[in-house]
Amino acid sequence: MLDVHVPHKSEHTWTDFIIHIATITVGLFIAIGLEQTVEYFHHLHQRHELEQNLRDELRSDLRRDAADFNVFADIRAYTVELKSAVTARRIGQPSPPAPPAPNDPRRHELPSAPSIAIWEAAKLDATITLLPTTQINLYHAVVLQHDFTFVALDDFQHAAFALESFEERFIDSRGAFDMGYPAPLPNLDTMSPADLTQYET
Repeated sequence: MLDVHVPHKSEHTWTDFIIHIATITVGLFIAIGLEQTVEYFHHLHQRHELEQNLRDELRSDLRRDAADFNVFADIRAYTVELKSAVTARRIGQPSPPAPPAPNDPRRHELPSAPSIAIWEAAKLDATITLLPTTQINLYHAVVLQHDFTFVALDDFQHAAFALESFEERFIDSRGAFDMGYPAPLPNLDTMSPADLTQYET
């Protein structure tokens, strides 16, 4: 024979309530702690990755700068030779030096600006905030120098466009300095003294 009993109704005490709340609180603390730990390591990984990318970009810029110093040395030597030839003809020197050859490769050389693409991307996605303040200040100085360099390169390019525009008055050419194919040199011997003065300037 089955003996059926009505289940006993458990009574909730303050102690039970406090234990229940404490369990929930500890669980929340554990969950928040785990989340913060995961986030900390994620940010640490992002920071290390950003630092490595910035270092790689700076190394690449240093290599590009070394090449640009050679380009500027070539451009300066070419310009000095050209100016010497123009000046000699303007003042009527008996045996003027020959101008650079029309196919002189230095005439086609163009410098390039260093890159700060990684820094700009880090600014956009706010990962630069993961870097220490000292590093941020250091990179701000690098960016400032980049801006100065970019302005100088822009000035150089405008001067080169002006020179090419002057030269194209004396020779028909499809050359384009910004594409690395400037117009060939005009014949200095057919230029007037006024033209030579303007060319020298």
